[in-house]
Formats: sequence, structure tokens, C-alpha cells
Amino acid sequence: MWLVVAIDSGVILLSLVFVPTLQRLKYFTVSQMLTPRYGSKSATNISGIALLACPLILRATSTSAYATIFVVLFGWEHWISDPVGGVIVVIYSTIGGMWSIILADKVQFVIKTVGVFFLMFPFSLNAA
Repeated sequence: MWLVVAIDSGVILLSLVFVPTLQRLKYFTVSQMLTPRYGSKSATNISGIALLACPLILRATSTSAYATIFVVLFGWEHWISDPVGGVIVVIYSTIGGMWSIILADKVQFVIKTVGVFFLMFPFSLNAA
């Protein structure tokens, strides 16, 4: 929940504060924004690294999450759970396209929200 709230809050805040300036300057890509400060080659390299780092971190946490679920549900080892989960994600993404990814994210959000507010919150209060 914290990840989703933090990302959404950051995107909303940044769009309200910085987007008018970026539109006025006609910056549409990360590389265009970094070029005036660092030069063309450096801006391209830095933006490429930054744009690769975020999805890799999110993929690593997602992979760890579904692998852990498979370990708990089926008693598998992590070295089996990781590729099986990856194959499942690739299959539903390939068959359903972006729409299937959006629907899966919505279902995951509902499950996480229910888990945090209706399960973990009462357990936390009870433990406190």
C-alpha cells in the first residue's frame, strides 16, 4: 500500500508543480530535460540508467512476492517458484496484452487493500 500511495502522491505532486514549466520549455522526455545541464551524451546515459533502474527494482520485488506466495502455498523452493511465476506473467501478458496487466494490477490492489485494512489492521490492534 505504501508503494502505491507514495508513487501516486509523487506523480500527482510532480505533475502539479513541474508539468507547466516542462511544457513551457517543450521538454517531453527525460533526456531532453537532462541535456541542457549535462550535455547530450551524458543526459542520454543518465536517463537510460534511471529509466532502467526503476522497472528493475519493481520487477525484483514482484518476482520475490509471487515466488514467496508459491513457496508458502505449494512448498516449492525459490529456484522453482521464480521461473514458474515469470512464465505465468509472460503468458497472461502476451495473451491479454496491456489490458490483462491493468486488470491484474487492479485485482492485486484490491487484494492488498483488503489484506492491509481488514486483516492486518485488526491483527495489529490486537497485538498492540
